[in-house]
Amino acid sequence: MMDSVAERHGCRRWAVWGPDNLLHMDLIKREIPEALFLHVIRDGRDVAYSLARSGFIRPLPWERKGGLLVSGSHWMWKTKRGRRLGHRLSGDYWEVRYESLARDPEATLGRVSSFIGEELSYPSIRDSSLGTISNPNSSFQGEIEAGFDPVGRWRKNLTEAEVERLEALLGRFLEELDYPLESSNRSWRTVVGMRALDLFYRNVFTLKEWAKMHTPLGRFVDTGRLVLGT
Repeated sequence: MMDSVAERHGCRRWAVWGPDNLLHMDLIKREIPEALFLHVIRDGRDVAYSLARSGFIRPLPWERKGGLLVSGSHWMWKTKRGRRLGHRLSGDYWEVRYESLARDPEATLGRVSSFIGEELSYPSIRDSSLGTISNPNSSFQGEIEAGFDPVGRWRKNLTEAEVERLEALLGRFLEELDYPLESSNRSWRTVVGMRALDLFYRNVFTLKEWAKMHTPLGRFVDTGRLVLGT
């Protein structure tokens, strides 16, 4: 169906956006052999702060104050799984940094163009002002008029204690992705506690995804009526 829509508009390619696609790239590739996957990776601290502020990832009822950490765990779970599946796809999977898109969009889109085999002109995209180019899809609408900068927002908005706990949770993976850490004071108790939280929620997220894909409960999970850390 999407092929026919693209053809009517004179386009050779169509694209679908959605972070959950990361979890099912192997299935998508079987169904659409010519599919390419572009994984936009962002600093997990910014993602955790954004998700926690928007309330998109909800912790379990007895951990209502843990939204920031649960959001960070969700980012790490999904990003790791996406990278693991993507690296099996060889040249049909490519990673690009969100920060590069925000700071140097023209050069970054040039590299994306080479990957997908289509020319993406940043001036044309900017001048057309369609969708989120003209109206950013952000949890921080109040910042847009004051000078919108989505990179490094966590530095201005998280407390020192929040950064310490979040980096105890995400630190090793952030370093693997070449994001430098801010906090150097992470007690072993904090590290152990954060790893236990991550292990628990990784299982929650995996169970939720399995239920969504394989059981009649899927429609309730997908709409958020079954609260399993979504």
